This record gives sequence, structure tokens and C-alpha cells, in this order.
Amino acid sequence: LVLEAGWAPATQLDDFVQGRLRASDATAALRVFQHFPRWVWRNEQFAGFLEHLKEANESAPPARPAIAVYGMDLYGVPEAIVQVVRYLEAYDPPAAGRARRDYRCFAPYARPPLDPHLYGRDVANGAMPSCARQVQSRLTKMRQLAGPDPAPAAFAALMSARAIAGAEAYYRTLYALGARESWNLRERFLAESLRILLERHGKVVVWAHNTHQGDARATDQALAGELSIGQLMREQMAGEAVYLVGLTTSGGNVRAATGWGTPDRVKRLKAPIEGSWSRLLHDAGSPAFVLIFRDNPDLIDSLDHQRLDRDIGVTYLPDAELEKHYWQSSPAKRFDALIHI
Repeated sequence: LVLEAGWAPATQLDDFVQGRLRASDATAALRVFQHFPRWVWRNEQFAGFLEHLKEANESAPPARPAIAVYGMDLYGVPEAIVQVVRYLEAYDPPAAGRARRDYRCFAPYARPPLDPHLYGRDVANGAMPSCARQVQSRLTKMRQLAGPDPAPAAFAALMSARAIAGAEAYYRTLYALGARESWNLRERFLAESLRILLERHGKVVVWAHNTHQGDARATDQALAGELSIGQLMREQMAGEAVYLVGLTTSGGNVRAATGWGTPDRVKRLKAPIEGSWSRLLHDAGSPAFVLIFRDNPDLIDSLDHQRLDRDIGVTYLPDAELEKHYWQSSPAKRFDALIHI
């Protein structure tokens, strides 16, 4: 199971579901998520799901591989630094001190309310020197040291070093070149994470927002020059090897922020816009259903056209919903299946 979550924080979730963590319950394990947007995974529903995964591992036959949980994202820099330094303290103590110096550019942002993304802002305005060279050099050295090491701790530390290097480039790009370039850098990072994990497991289930899961070529994302992991996976792998599932709804509550790093709030969803996919699916009259486009050419033909589609991520702005949350989309080409509630 691969989450749209930082690599290093998610390793604690893997330790929990595989019985390596002494946390009393999943809620305790989820306390590792301290930085924005922590509520995405740190909630009652997901804690219950982790408990279910742990029980499934405990009751599984000995020959069945254990369910593993990973994060694929470049967020979670403070936790990733701890993971790299801890590994080096055990295998190359002098290198641990050098790694701390390599990563000291992130030290001011290690604790909330400051967020590591502010590193990019401070580099852009000259208040903080770039540490791009240092983190890339540290990643190269970690590949040499931890790459040949088969221990799980080595793989975790190496992936943490990769996440730190990815985050440094992402935050710097966000403020230097803008949202589109940083978005695509992150999508390519996520896609590479999936390929690395596929080499280890052969099969993964990916849990992320629609804007990542769907094929960007079937939406206005393509007009904006934005990629998605759904698109990248379809392009890089045989078509039958990738199955993209989207999720949509028409009403209810959503927990979201008004901007990056701002407090999360429970907000009531506005009624979907007339003529949008959410409204069309709501008007079908069924409380919940799934549309399976894969191997269903008649359904694809009938629904393969552009309509307004609503996507909500970690932010929701009801007063600017049309501008911020709607774009043109063809779900029949964007997904292999679409769940509507």
C-alpha cells in the first residue's frame, strides 16, 4: 500500500502493521505526522484501517507476504533527516556528523508551525543559502554505502536521503520557477517512487488524490502542462498493468485548509454546479455506484466528453470553488473506474 504521504513518516506505519512497533494502537503510530497536512492520514478512519491491516498480517498464513505500507512523497523532511543520521550513526559515525551539516539548511523548519517548504521561499529571497549541492552529494554517498546493504534500515535510510534531495529541489523550484514546474518535478518523483517499490513487491495499491491518480491528458491539466502519476504510469508500463480508480461525490463535509500551512477546518461542500460530472452522477439517483470503463467500450463512448469536474485536495475554497476546484475532464479516459458516493 503506497500513500500520498512522506516516505519517512510512513515507515512508522509499516512498522505498526508488521508488528515491529510498540505503539499501543494505530492512533499512537499516526502521531508521527506533525507537519501540514497531518489530518489527511492522522484521523480515526485511517487508524481503523491500519488496525485492520495489522490484524490481516497477524492472521495470514506463514507463506503469504506481509502487507507493507509506504509513503511515496517528498514531504516529511525532518523525519527523513533523523532516519539518515540514525543509520549513519550505526554504520559510519563520522559520516553522521557530516550529514547533519549537509542538512542544516532545513534545521530552522524542523518543528511546526514552520514548514520545510519555507526553505524555498527563503532561498528565493536570499535569506537562506541553497544546500542543493550538499543534499545531492549526500544522496550519492548514501547510495554507495546503503545501496548494497540488504537490511531494511538501509533501504529506509537511502529512500529518506532521496526524499530530502527531492524535497530540496521541489521547494526551491516552487519559489524560483513556479507551480507548474514544481508540480511536474513532484509527479516525476512520485512515479519514480512507485517504480522503486514495484521492483521490490511486483504489485502495489496507490492511495492519492484524483489529481494524481487520474490521467492528466484527459483533463485541463494537460492544457496547463501538468503531469500526473496516472499518466506517467500509463506511459511507462503496459496498459493492462495499470488500473486507475477515481472517487467523486456531490455533498457532505470535507476537512481541508484555506491555504498551504493554514489550519484545517470541517467545511460543508457546496452543491455541485449544474452540468458538472458530480451533478450528473448525483442526479442518476443511486446513493453509491461504480462506473467501470475498462473493457466497456459502450460506456466509454457514452461518457467520453468534457464536462466540469470538481477536485478537492488539502485545500477547499467554497467562495472561489469554480476557479479553484473545477476543470474540464473526461472521466472515461481519465480513469479505468470511477466510484461515486
